[in-house]
Amino acid sequence: MQEVKTQGTEEALKGVSDTRIFEDYRGVSVLSAFKPLDILNMHWVILSEIDEAEAFAEVNTLRNNIITAFAILLLFVFATSYFVSREITRPLKELTIDAQELGNGNLDIEIPTGRKDEIGTLADSFKKMQGSIGKLIGDLRQMNHTLEDKVEERTAEVVKQKNVIEEKQKEIVDSIMYAKRIQATILASETFLNKNLPEHFVYFKPKDIVSGDFYWATLKDNRFYLATCDSTGHGVPGAFMSLLNISFLNEAITQKNIEQPNEIFNHVRKRLIKNISKEGGKDGMDGILLCIDSKTNQYTYSAAHNKPIVISNGAINEYHADKMPIGIGVREDDFSHNALPLKRRHYIYVYGWLCGSIWRTKRKEI
Repeated sequence: MQEVKTQGTEEALKGVSDTRIFEDYRGVSVLSAFKPLDILNMHWVILSEIDEAEAFAEVNTLRNNIITAFAILLLFVFATSYFVSREITRPLKELTIDAQELGNGNLDIEIPTGRKDEIGTLADSFKKMQGSIGKLIGDLRQMNHTLEDKVEERTAEVVKQKNVIEEKQKEIVDSIMYAKRIQATILASETFLNKNLPEHFVYFKPKDIVSGDFYWATLKDNRFYLATCDSTGHGVPGAFMSLLNISFLNEAITQKNIEQPNEIFNHVRKRLIKNISKEGGKDGMDGILLCIDSKTNQYTYSAAHNKPIVISNGAINEYHADKMPIGIGVREDDFSHNALPLKRRHYIYVYGWLCGSIWRTKRKEI
């Protein structure tokens, strides 16, 4: 006989009843059920054991079968989900591609319809949108053609008006250019100035084609007259005024035989007031009238606002000018008669209009 001493026998002898897994006397893991037993005051142990591997063989087999079945079911679910999702997403992808083509302007793309699910509803909506966009683009093209026709019509009208304006402008410019030639014939010619005033220069830069500024000269007996004036107005109005002013100057000297520059200005002022200032107009001119007497070699002048300038030995001297215009003004006193004591190497400048910045150097007023 072999002594059986295991955890189960020891626990049972202590009065414990239980079912446990432990190693038996062979060192093999067993499933053991034990319980103490008293017979005729003798302590016995009832013990039943089976190898753990044998006891749980069917359980392990069931567990493995469950795991295998679960794995197969999981693979089946994955495969089914994959194919179902492909079946669901395929029309969505196709519809997405069609929508992209539609967004790129391809209105001829064929959008499949007829499905009875949500994708079919979405496809029907895209189909309607495709039709609406096509109609809208057609309307816009029609409007564009209409606008192009109107633009062409308006352009033709504008070109026609432009041609009319250019023709009128050409006529006006031609008239002004002819007026310039007329004005140029009235101004003092270079030949006449060279003959009577050998050492001189003329700086004449009108702002417009014709100008209210003018320089005029005439010879009466032994007296040479030179006028540089600025008439009221610019351009064509100023040119008309210059013609009128020149005619009055010429009238005073050649017809009225007035000799002194101040008396000539007085006469011109009277004529201007009488002829063009009847209704309160203040047209006239500012300027300087210089008289050179070749017999006495005397230089006299009269000036309205503009001061004659004499440069000698590097010094700039400004001579007296009456502060009133040749025309209606605050004052209507007689213009003053002034002499210029010129000597050799004296340079005299007379002008109709002169920018003030030219003479900002130190000067002396006489």
